[in-house]
Amino acid sequence: MDGVDAGTKAALALGAFGSLVGLLNLGLKAIEVWRDRATIKIRFSEGHMMYLGAPPITAPPHRPEDPLAFLHVWNTGRRPTTLSGAGITFKDGSPWEFVGDRENLPRRLDEGNHVTLWMRQESLNKQIWEHGMPKYFWAQDATGKKHKSRIPQELRSRFEQLGQSQESGGRN
Repeated sequence: MDGVDAGTKAALALGAFGSLVGLLNLGLKAIEVWRDRATIKIRFSEGHMMYLGAPPITAPPHRPEDPLAFLHVWNTGRRPTTLSGAGITFKDGSPWEFVGDRENLPRRLDEGNHVTLWMRQESLNKQIWEHGMPKYFWAQDATGKKHKSRIPQELRSRFEQLGQSQESGGRN
């Protein structure tokens, strides 16, 4: 660049700097768009549901000592979403929906909000015996998008034991 005057060098440097700032801005905007969406987190648990006083109208028809399976669904993203259902899909491809609290769906989940759906543990066990191992948990939003969550290894091991106990003729 010996034959180039100082004004041209300054213009080239300014153009390169402008391009660099533009690329940086584009990258930051892409990160912002990526983070500004609904993100669903799904967790499975087992337990019992007991009420002090009269149970709410949406309470599951069960005895308090009957074990239940719960799906907890959170919106961990920034954008609100509307949950229309949640359940489990088995390795044979058959989906099965958690039915407890269905009358409150669809439900809008703002950032950080969650909903808990349930079913009787006995019903889940029966589905495992009929359809085999669960493949993943899912939650569906109002647009029809299924958000999937893998089944943790310790839970997968328990489900495998449950399936094996059915094959040998016993029930847990």
